[in-house]
Amino acid sequence: KIETSGGRRPNIFGLTHSAIYFAGLEVSRDQIVMVITDLHNNIIQLEHEQDFILDDTEECLDKIGSSIDRFINDSKIDRSKLLGIGICIAGRVNPKTGRSYKYFTSREESLSEIMEKRLRCYGEYTKGCTGSEKNIVYLNLARGVAIGVIIDGNLYYGKSGFAGEFGHTPYFDNEIICDCGKKGCLETEVSGIAIENKMIQQIKNGRTTILMDKYQKQHKIHINDIIQAAKNDDTLSIELIEEAGEKIGKSIAFLINIFNPEQVIIGGNLANAGDYLMLPLKSAVNKYSLRLVYNDTLFRTTNLDDNIGSLGAAMLIRNKVISL
Repeated sequence: KIETSGGRRPNIFGLTHSAIYFAGLEVSRDQIVMVITDLHNNIIQLEHEQDFILDDTEECLDKIGSSIDRFINDSKIDRSKLLGIGICIAGRVNPKTGRSYKYFTSREESLSEIMEKRLRCYGEYTKGCTGSEKNIVYLNLARGVAIGVIIDGNLYYGKSGFAGEFGHTPYFDNEIICDCGKKGCLETEVSGIAIENKMIQQIKNGRTTILMDKYQKQHKIHINDIIQAAKNDDTLSIELIEEAGEKIGKSIAFLINIFNPEQVIIGGNLANAGDYLMLPLKSAVNKYSLRLVYNDTLFRTTNLDDNIGSLGAAMLIRNKVISL
């Protein structure tokens, strides 16, 4: 009951937090992040599955299905209250049909249809982010590079849902073949994978780094290792991150001149590099963008962590179900 200026106090009814639930799943190249949220976007359960490599195989598809199925069972929530599962996956995906054009393309069924049958729940496949800002550009700097664009409070998908493949713009005049098969893409110089490859090449060229022992023991260095090394004052790691920051900043200047956003939000693994990334990034944006546009734009790193993709997927499916 609530107070009124006169007459009987009315009863106000609404759904409790635990009335319905939504699940979000982010399938990246080297991990799966799963989350379950309630009606008010509170996180009920969260899990990171690190022992995962994204491959275009039936075994990998089965692994994804098994992981989310087990995760839901472990949550102990009533499956009848789980109204939707949002899945964010790398590569080009049509969010309306749920079809991926990079992974698991051998079947006639779309990814959405495959997961609906397996999980007995509605699935939507999309890539992006959402928030309260009306006009923002979210730049995801992980082992790949992608953007999410929000215009007037709505996530911009493009005609076929492929908007945001910023990492595959032909930005550099180099001979490095990108994951998409073309040369010179932005990802070939500034992605986590590109920085990893540069670190390995520098080690082979005789540069010293605190990551030398790690490389010699397993011949693999992850972008997270490089970020941590930079925070421990490793000169080579700092140089590689700052170089990427300067190149990313120049590319962002192109974006803000076009979209004139209120905010540019930097997320993904590289956001954890802090000032080593952001200082050269903002310096380059200031240098290459229009002054009035730059002054109108707020730059920040995301205040969320690795859960952002899965949480965003859960929120998108929540908004879609509630609007039906």
